[in-house]
Parts: sequence; C-alpha cells; structure tokens
Amino acid sequence: MGNSIGVDCSYATKNLIGRIFITVGCDSDEECRDTDEFVDRSNFVYRHIAGNTECRSGSRKYRFLSVQATHIDATTHLASQYRRNIRRVTLCGNASASLLHTLESLLPDAIIAERDHEACVHFGESLFVASPGGVVVVNGEPPSTTPFDITATNGHMHAAVHSGASYKIQVSKDYNKRHVWHSVIGSSAVTYLYNMFLSRYGLGEDSVRVEMPEIAELAVYGSSKSCDMLVRNAYGGDCADIGLSGDTLAASFGMLHKHPSLWDCAEEHGDDRKHVEGNGDDTAHSASQSSSVRAEVALSDCCDNTVTPDVTNKLLSPFPRHVPKKQDVAYSLVNMLIISVTHHAILHAQLNGIKTVVFSGIIFENDSLCGLAKQYVDRWSRGSMEMLVCRNSTFLASTGAVEYSDELDG
Repeated sequence: MGNSIGVDCSYATKNLIGRIFITVGCDSDEECRDTDEFVDRSNFVYRHIAGNTECRSGSRKYRFLSVQATHIDATTHLASQYRRNIRRVTLCGNASASLLHTLESLLPDAIIAERDHEACVHFGESLFVASPGGVVVVNGEPPSTTPFDITATNGHMHAAVHSGASYKIQVSKDYNKRHVWHSVIGSSAVTYLYNMFLSRYGLGEDSVRVEMPEIAELAVYGSSKSCDMLVRNAYGGDCADIGLSGDTLAASFGMLHKHPSLWDCAEEHGDDRKHVEGNGDDTAHSASQSSSVRAEVALSDCCDNTVTPDVTNKLLSPFPRHVPKKQDVAYSLVNMLIISVTHHAILHAQLNGIKTVVFSGIIFENDSLCGLAKQYVDRWSRGSMEMLVCRNSTFLASTGAVEYSDELDG
C-alpha cells in the first residue's frame, strides 16, 4: 500500500453517501503496485480514475478508492497485509471509535491521526486546482474542459458544499487573506427534507434512505411548479414595473407553505372522509370504503399538474390537494441549495476583490446543475465572475488529509 493514506468518513456519518472515500499516496512504484494488487484482490473496494490520467503531486502518485461504510473493517484487515509500507493513516469526518481501534490494532507501526474535515477539504482543493484537469470552466452546459490558469489570478474563492457549506479565499503570492465563512444550508438539509417528504407521503420504501447523488440526478428532471411560489402565483402575472417575469422564483416551497393541506397526510377517521376526484369535487365515502381510498388523480387550485397513480399511496385528507412529484421536490431543494451557495460565494468574493470562484460538492458533479448554478453566478455578479467546478470532489478531504499531515510535520 501507499506510504500515506487519507480516509474521509464524513459522507457516511452525515448520511449523504453510504461510502467511505480513501486517497492513497504512493511514493514509489512498489507502493503503486501494492495498492493496485490490494484493489484487485478485493471485491468491495473500488478504484476511481479521473479521465484515465495519472494523478500526482510532485513525485507522489495518488490512488482514489471508495468502499461501502459497512465494509470498512474488512478493508482495514485486508490492508494490514501491506503494513510494511504504511507510514501514516489520517482520518477526517468523525471516524467511529471501532475504526480507530481496528487501525491501531492492525497497523501498530503507523501513525494514526485525525484532522479537521473542513481544513482537509480546502487543502485538498488547492491540490486539485493545481493539477491538470482538476477544475473545469463553466461557460454553459456542459462545462468546458479548456485549461484555466488559476495561478494567474489574485487568489480564488473556494465554495465547498458538504453537510453545510464553507467558503475560503485560497491565497496567491499577492494575496494573504485566509478567511473562512459558513452557511448552514448544505447537502444535509437537502437529504433530510427530501427523505422527510418521502416518509410523509409514503413515496419510498420505509427502510430505504435516498442519498444525495440520487437526489441530484432526480432534480435534473424536476420543475418548480408544484412546490415553489413564482411571481405569477403571488401577484397573478408579471411585475413588469420592477422587471420581474411571472416565472421568477418568489419563495422556495412557497406553494406548500401557502397551502398547508399539501403536507397534511394524517389519516382521517369517520363517515365523512372525502375523496378528491379528478374534477376537484368532493365525494363522500362510507367508513367501510374509506379505508381503501387511494389518490388516483387530484387537481390543486394552485397547480395544473395531476397526481398519477404511482405518485402517492397515502390515505387522503379531506382537503383538495396536489402531491408534488419526487423530481419536483428534488429540484426545489437543490435549487434552494444552489441559490444559497452561489449567493454567499459571490458576496464574499466581491467584498474581497476576487474574480474567480471554484465550486465543489456532489451537485457540481452534474453538468445540468452546473448550468443552473451558472445562471445564478451571472445574476449575482452581473456576469463579472469566472465560475469553475472541481471534479471528483468526494476525494478532496481524503487527499487533503494525506498532504495536510505532511505539511504540518514539515
């Protein structure tokens, strides 16, 4: 195995992705061969290759691996067979006590350390930015692979979206500020609210929790019509006097707040339970019939979308309501996250004279969502900011953990 290993447990502990991400730093060809052999011998460790290129920092070559969180102890036992080359294992993201105990027991000669996750994320980003193909420019959809000389700027803003979001100015030779800011809306809020919606409406399996990558993929196919309040919903049309079109977002989840019955899925009892027919009229059902009432088609007075049979299987409340589709909820949540992150990033960049912003996070692995974020970056900055995205951002913290410890030692 490699000389130094970084382990990021944060995605699993924050319930964003049920995997642990590992970066192995190899300082010799022998260490590279051992790492490749280790992956080949395992059927639960996966190697990630970015663009089929060799990733390196100076003379050190990297191997990017991931494993299901439930298999991390087995992975540690397998890795212990290569203990002769493992000098250090650095963990970040709240590693479990059992994992720490296993590492200390199986790798007695290695240094086992823990580092702050946020520091590792930003340190890892600085390494990716300096490597060829580590970041791409977003000028449209998909992002351009045209090389960008980040060293020619007076520093750049790194906006990292994880469980929350953090923003840091990465220094250049002419810039020495190292401020870090935070915002609370991040991937944890999105996954929690989305899964709460599934639970409330009975749209998913009780034992299955949807993770952030799937929510991001669903968001591409959603729209705001059934969840968010647009200007035309609030004011009946365009607001030309102040330059707002009717399709401008007025309030995230405003339709659900305006019509709380949309969230009301409590089971009703008694003979007066009502079923909302396709024409919006209320039809009384007897108590014996009501126990099996399911939503077939419902119209809302605020939306023109219908509920298809596969959208919900919850018992109806007595109020006419429209159940948004999964992809619409995903879109509204991801859009809310993008608005928050781009707004904070551009604000801090402008206040500090920065013209380049690099975004990282699960949502920025999706080209369509990058295009959506670009619209907001241009809006907040009036087209004056350069937007870049960091690819393979799930490995920022583990890579930073490898190099951050070495820098502290130095």
